[in-house]
Amino acid sequence: IMVNKTDEIIDFINKNYMRQITLEEIAKNSFVSVNKLCYLFKTHLYTTVNKYLTSTRITQAKMLLHQGKSVTETAYSCGFNDYAHFIRTFKSLVGISPGKYKNDSE
Repeated sequence: IMVNKTDEIIDFINKNYMRQITLEEIAKNSFVSVNKLCYLFKTHLYTTVNKYLTSTRITQAKMLLHQGKSVTETAYSCGFNDYAHFIRTFKSLVGISPGKYKNDSE
C-alpha cells in the first residue's frame, strides 16, 4: 500500500512541479501527514521531497533549454519564482550554468 502511496505522491509532483507547491499541499492531496510524506520519501526513494521536486524541475529545465527556450522562460516554466535561485540550483546540480547548457546543446 505504501509503494502505491509513494507512486501517487510522485505523480502529483510530476503534474504540479511547474507551480509553487508545499509539503503540506502534497501531503493533504495524498491523504497523509507531512511527517508520513517525508518518511515515505526517505524509506522508498532515499531522498527528501524537496530534493525530488528540485530534481524534477531541473530535469524539465534541461529539456526546455535543449528545445531552445530562454533561460528566463525556463526558470519560470519549471516552478522557480526566483531567477537567481534557478541559476544557482541548476549550476550546483548540473555543473554548468543554464546559459552554457543551452549554448552547448544548440
